[in-house]
Amino acid sequence: MLRRAILFTLFGVLFVTSGFAQPASLNNTLPMYGGVPKSECELEADRKFIEDVTRKEGSREKAAEKAVQLGWQYFYRGDRDTAMKRFNQAWLLMPENPGAFWGFGAVMGSQSKFDESLKFFERSRVLAPKNPRMLVDFALTLSGKASLGTRDRAEREALFARAHGLLNEAEQMEQKYPLLYANRAILYFIQGDYVAAWRNVDRAQALEPRSVSDVFLKDLASRMPRPTR
Repeated sequence: MLRRAILFTLFGVLFVTSGFAQPASLNNTLPMYGGVPKSECELEADRKFIEDVTRKEGSREKAAEKAVQLGWQYFYRGDRDTAMKRFNQAWLLMPENPGAFWGFGAVMGSQSKFDESLKFFERSRVLAPKNPRMLVDFALTLSGKASLGTRDRAEREALFARAHGLLNEAEQMEQKYPLLYANRAILYFIQGDYVAAWRNVDRAQALEPRSVSDVFLKDLASRMPRPTR
């Protein structure tokens, strides 16, 4: 029960100017606007939006990248709804934008909607297979599903194995990304390997002292005191 409570905590915690405004009637807090067909009025608003931001930013690609960046800013502030709105705008501007699908996956994962999240991560990986930071987030969602989304032992082990594989793959591409080790610590914690969890906490904090949440550190310490060096 403790591990499940911790994971709920972890996954619950883990364009503003007029030129980026869109009609309030759109269901823009769901990925790809919920997949619902749009009215002619909404389609016309989309066309106007695309025209305006493309002119402002210089290209659709640049406008989409800005929307993705804003999405992450809101995501890390804990404002998931606004983050989703920005990721949707990035997707509207560029329907094959890997950053938009990465954002969709992260928001869905933070809401414990693991199956939906994994589909978006899979799509992002197809579009940008060499993005180590996306793989790190992908692995976290796999860890979440293993802990909270299934009771099948074989499925859990398969999810754990894949999460480790993605983290190892990411590490081959980028060794100095602190969240890689922070997320690996979470994965080991879920599996009950507290020695390995602490080892990865050390690696994460050596790169960025604030990369591991105080909540997680407290919960890990409750299972095993931090090893002395």
